[in-house]
Amino acid sequence: MKIPFRKTLLRLIPVFMYALLPSGCASLGPRAEPLRVGITADYPPLVFRQGGQFVGAEVELARALGEELGRPIQFVNVRWRDQIPALLGGKTDIIMSAMSITEARRVRVAFSEPYLKNELRVIFRKRDEARFTTTEAFMASDMRVGVVAGTTADSFVQRHGPRLRRTALETRKDAAFFLLRSRRIDAYVDDTLALAWILAENEASIAYLREPLAEEYIAWAVRPSDQELLQSVNAVLATWEEDGTLDDVIYRWMPFLEQLK
Repeated sequence: MKIPFRKTLLRLIPVFMYALLPSGCASLGPRAEPLRVGITADYPPLVFRQGGQFVGAEVELARALGEELGRPIQFVNVRWRDQIPALLGGKTDIIMSAMSITEARRVRVAFSEPYLKNELRVIFRKRDEARFTTTEAFMASDMRVGVVAGTTADSFVQRHGPRLRRTALETRKDAAFFLLRSRRIDAYVDDTLALAWILAENEASIAYLREPLAEEYIAWAVRPSDQELLQSVNAVLATWEEDGTLDDVIYRWMPFLEQLK
C-alpha cells in the first residue's frame, strides 16, 4: 500500500486554515454493534474538542470507517497512556488517535497499514535560536526538554539524549505555557503535525529546528486477536487510497501538507 504524503515534512507551516465540515454516520440497523474508537482529544488537527464536540481528521475518518463497516461509532476519550490498556482491556475496539508505529507497541497491538508519515522535531523560544543549530548539538546538550509522557517523543529523548533534562507533560496544551510563560522547559519535542498547531498559535515567540530528529508512521491499532477487524480496516484504507478519500480528508484538515507533495 502506498503511504500518502511520502514527501518529508521539511518545515512547519506557521499559519494554516482548515475546514470544519460536519459528518455523521448513516442510519444503521438496531443490531449493529458499535465500533468503540479510542481517542485522546488533545491533538489538533487530528483529534481534539471544539464547541463541545470531537473534531479532526481522525474523527472524520472514524465516522467514515463506521459507515463502511456498517457499525455506529462510539468515541471513548482516554488519557494517552491508557490507550493500549483500554484496547487490550476491551474498553475500546480500535485506537484512532495519531498513534505512531513502534516495535514496542507492535508487541502488544496489531497495527493497520500506515496512512501518514510524520517526523519528530524540537521547538524552542525564538530568542534562543542561537543555542539550537543541529540535532546532534541539541541531543548532546543538557537542556530542559518537555515531552508528553508515553509518546514516541518521550521514548526518543530518553534513549538518545542522556544529558537532556526531561520534563514529562500531561498534555500538549501545556507545552507553550511551560516554554513561554513559566519557562520550566527550554525546548519541547513532539511530532511535526502536533507542533505545526502550536507554532501557528505562537508564531512570533516560538522557533523550530529545521532538521528533524527522526521520522515515523501513523496507523490505527486493534487487538492482535481481532484479525477480522484488522483485515476490514486495511481493505477500507486501500479503497480510500485508490479513490482519493484519504487524501481529501487529510488535506482538508492539514492543507499545508499539499505544499510538501
